[in-house]
Amino acid sequence: MRTGTIRKLLTTEKSLFRDHLLRLDAAGRRDRFMGGVADEFLVRYATECFASKNLHAPDDDLTSDIAFSVEPEFRNRGIGTAMPRRLILSARNRKIQHLRMNCHGQNQAMQVLARKFKADLRVDYAETVGDIMPRATDGGAG
Repeated sequence: MRTGTIRKLLTTEKSLFRDHLLRLDAAGRRDRFMGGVADEFLVRYATECFASKNLHAPDDDLTSDIAFSVEPEFRNRGIGTAMPRRLILSARNRKIQHLRMNCHGQNQAMQVLARKFKADLRVDYAETVGDIMPRATDGGAG
């Protein structure tokens, strides 16, 4: 198993994020964005992500949306567990009380991962919404 570093991307690395999104296959795009999306959408999305702060709070200062994707060749290496663990720690440090994640309703891998972090899940066919309370989770240990 290879080791790596999870860190915040610099604004100068927007193209790396964009290229990652463009490499997602149809299933990966559906799972991450709750439906099929075109390349143009992903380019625009990457630009918009870098136009706002990292843990973006759309509703208030106590709730943030989180989202991530792992390219197929890097899955099953612990990356999917390490990223939300890091986001939970970051949220705790910023006194954010709720982390909200959305994924496609059939994205079983993300639902299992969300449960690992004690997310309160609301699942229907089209969408899954998970609410993680950073102060109530142990960071997915165990």
